[in-house]
Amino acid sequence: MRYIFFLLWGMIPVLAQESSEPFIIHQPKEDKQYGANIRKAELLLNQNIAEVNASFVEYSNLFTMKIGYLPHKTIITKGITKGDDCISIKDQREVGDCIKIEQFDFVEGDKGVARGPRSKSMILFFSVANKDEADNKNSPATKLLKIKSQIFSHNLLSLDKKFIEVIDTDPLGNPDHDDKIYITSQSDQYFSSSKKDSEDNITARKYTLQSIENTKSNPLRNQFKREAYIKHLQAFEKILSKVYHYNETNREKRNP
Repeated sequence: MRYIFFLLWGMIPVLAQESSEPFIIHQPKEDKQYGANIRKAELLLNQNIAEVNASFVEYSNLFTMKIGYLPHKTIITKGITKGDDCISIKDQREVGDCIKIEQFDFVEGDKGVARGPRSKSMILFFSVANKDEADNKNSPATKLLKIKSQIFSHNLLSLDKKFIEVIDTDPLGNPDHDDKIYITSQSDQYFSSSKKDSEDNITARKYTLQSIENTKSNPLRNQFKREAYIKHLQAFEKILSKVYHYNETNREKRNP
């Protein structure tokens, strides 16, 4: 567990991609309700995550929308589910059931100098979309089955690679479902071209969010949710909102 603590602690700024103050519940050391306060804060965080997850459902409408406008350095793929991946549809007669959004950036060094590539992505897995219903704003909501988030960064100067993946297998279920959220994290510092050295340096681990420590001394799970995961979900919700509304507006202009 100590290993997971330090690895995930280092991953928080990678997933959040912005600086922020650590999340601390300010309570006196002698407060016997400290643990209850941490739990209360976590339930609120879980509810916030659930609300963002629910907002993704409406973007199933993108399946039937012709997307001609995208934010800078952004790619959207409408595809079909293959395991935990979303594969682009080659046959346009096929009905898609997943949407993958990718954004590309760089690891920023001194004075904004690029030090290597960085990318973040999200895949929304839906129940099979109905084309007629998806084009109707008032149609019943399509079910969102799973959300997969990824962040990858490679600092070429320090030869430091970082990767984190979060898969929520029940995004619309009970907000308090950390046992159904899986994290894979990897940090390859001083990555070597030697196969043996590379294997030694790889430190990949997969575990449930529930297994992350959330105690008075280390409220890591709450910090991860507040400082990283919620911000990541919100960032992609904004991207999808821009894509949908901008392309919808232009479609209305083309078809008055």
